[in-house]
Amino acid sequence: MRNHNITNIMKQMRTFGAASLAVAALVGLGACGSETASASGAPAQLSENIPDAYNLQSVCPSNVVIQMDWKPEAEYGTAWNLLGDDYYIDTNKKETSGTLTVDGYKTGVKVTIRNVPSSQTAATIGYVNTDTLLTFMNTDQLISAAAAGTPYTAVAAPLKQSPQIIMWDPATYPNVKTIKDLGTTGATILSNPAAVWAPLLESKGIIKASQIDPSYTGDPARFVSDPKVAQQGLATSEPYQYKNEIQSWGKDIAYEKLSDYGYNVYPEMYSVRTADVEKNAGCLAKLVPLIQKSAVNYAKDGSTTVKRIAEAAQKYNDGWVYSEGLGNFTWDALKKEDIIGDEAGAAAGIDMNRIQSIIDTFGPIFKQTGTAVPDSLKASDLATDKFIDKTIQFGA
Repeated sequence: MRNHNITNIMKQMRTFGAASLAVAALVGLGACGSETASASGAPAQLSENIPDAYNLQSVCPSNVVIQMDWKPEAEYGTAWNLLGDDYYIDTNKKETSGTLTVDGYKTGVKVTIRNVPSSQTAATIGYVNTDTLLTFMNTDQLISAAAAGTPYTAVAAPLKQSPQIIMWDPATYPNVKTIKDLGTTGATILSNPAAVWAPLLESKGIIKASQIDPSYTGDPARFVSDPKVAQQGLATSEPYQYKNEIQSWGKDIAYEKLSDYGYNVYPEMYSVRTADVEKNAGCLAKLVPLIQKSAVNYAKDGSTTVKRIAEAAQKYNDGWVYSEGLGNFTWDALKKEDIIGDEAGAAAGIDMNRIQSIIDTFGPIFKQTGTAVPDSLKASDLATDKFIDKTIQFGA
């Protein structure tokens, strides 16, 4: 998530100030999965008497590769929840694999979840590593990729809205309840240089361009030392982290989601290289509904999956710090903040009208920054809902 997307900048913040607490929390994690690459050749398992809807062996690649756009964390739980009990952690390749398993059925193929190196983007890697079937892409990334001539088509949206926020110190601003209130104070708002929400809020008259300081790197030091500033963040992490893991702060923050102001992108959509959608249609017709089921199951009980995510983060040992406590907070926040839920009548569904609205909203903003967004770009260029099973719902 680089270029126009801002989420990774905020995710990088989680490496600051939390190391000692996170390491302590992870000491007790059991070695449920192998840490070596030697298990990578183990064949995927297939359950006996498996219903056809769960049998992927004849229609999907033997290894369904999912390219994350960042490091292990609970926002990606629908993917990590696909791993069977035979999962193994490859500490050299920074990937975790196992039999793709849903509702207890072993589907006959493996699933591999890959980290993205900090110096690269998922969009680029997804084209270089052609064994990748699914790449996590935000809708704004899809627009940028289409403009760059490396198009992707989203096939499922496990998160129905962005967790991105603007946060502030409630003690400094006791009368500020919303981002709109914050705008009237003239407070400086720290953002990264590629924050597309900034010109969006400016165009709505909610904040002034003079309030934006685009120097944010993810380090909490300035917010902690100068509580008059506000900054971007994530509803699924910063409230927990600032109170529990950043010892120099150690108290509540106040915040509001940017989705309340028209920042309507879908985050982390499962996306396929556009040229490969049709040749993988048979696989996607079965796989996407299983991803939907995984999303529903994860929402019901994420405890095991969160443990696996924290275990992988710790064993990769690549500088990414992610505690089980933060993962559990994230899992809970995904529901409390209405970030997961039925969309267009289905779990992990896609509203094609909303995709078009995103193009209409952010296309002009991207053009202002020099991205050559085609005037002809339309929703069907970025996403399809044809593989979504509308009978699979969070409430069902």
